[in-house]
Amino acid sequence: MMAASPTLKRLTAFLAIFLVFSGAVGSRIIGHGLVGKDGFQIYGGAGKALLFGLVCLAILIQRKGLGAEPKSWSALNLLWLPTLLTMGAAWYSISRLTTGAAGLGWMVVAHLGLIGGVALAAGAIFGPSNLLALAERCRREIIISVILAAAFYGYVTAVYGLWKVLAVAVLRSVSVLLRVSGINVTLTPQHTLLLGEFGVDVAKYCSGIESIALFTALYLLVAVLDWNRLDHKKLLLFYFPALIVLFGVNIARVYALILAAYYINTEVSLSLFHTYAGMVFFIIYSALFWRVSYGWLLVKHDR
Repeated sequence: MMAASPTLKRLTAFLAIFLVFSGAVGSRIIGHGLVGKDGFQIYGGAGKALLFGLVCLAILIQRKGLGAEPKSWSALNLLWLPTLLTMGAAWYSISRLTTGAAGLGWMVVAHLGLIGGVALAAGAIFGPSNLLALAERCRREIIISVILAAAFYGYVTAVYGLWKVLAVAVLRSVSVLLRVSGINVTLTPQHTLLLGEFGVDVAKYCSGIESIALFTALYLLVAVLDWNRLDHKKLLLFYFPALIVLFGVNIARVYALILAAYYINTEVSLSLFHTYAGMVFFIIYSALFWRVSYGWLLVKHDR
């Protein structure tokens, strides 16, 4: 396998910052009932589409074989200050909105802070000149990634209807694990687990539907890119057990978060249900999956 290029490492760092920032802000927005108000509902699907697009871009850049950074760049640059200030403004504005503060100003600052904070973080990590050079050198890859991200947004919206079936499977599996752990748990028809003083709703974001959609889309992308190098029979047969393992990883994630809520801190642990924590698990799983299985999926003369 090819070594990660400096450009790919920067992209990975940006993904990490995006996940941390959006996860922290997202849990606050959902936890305080702001979803569906002031336009915040757009960020759930859009954020995951952006995440998918960035992963696609990383794959395409890696395959293009970019080596050194296009231009010199310093990690200690002045863009970090406005990045932190913009993210802080978003956090403060959202905090004001959660306390019932009225006014168009807080909503505008919150949205500008969310979008501007992510954009400035990209500039701080890559450097403006590098972003321009990257846009020039990888124009085709960026266009493809944007198209794939838009297609994924439509795809994941279409398959959301399956979440209830998956949620039931997650509910029953996690309840069995909790009982084995010695915790008394009750299932309700409303996709809720009751554990003593608190309950956990296993809704679409905990069902694993998004991770399954992401994995399927990336699996198809790799299949298309390497169609002539991969064993088609293995590629088809290996997809289904890989998907089952991924669903098992999601069950383990929900189980671990409930245990942490039960024994450590209810508020902090349960707020993680409303973040991109599931996407972090997905990225780790996907990276390990392709590292372990890619060589086996190749036809013999390409190994």
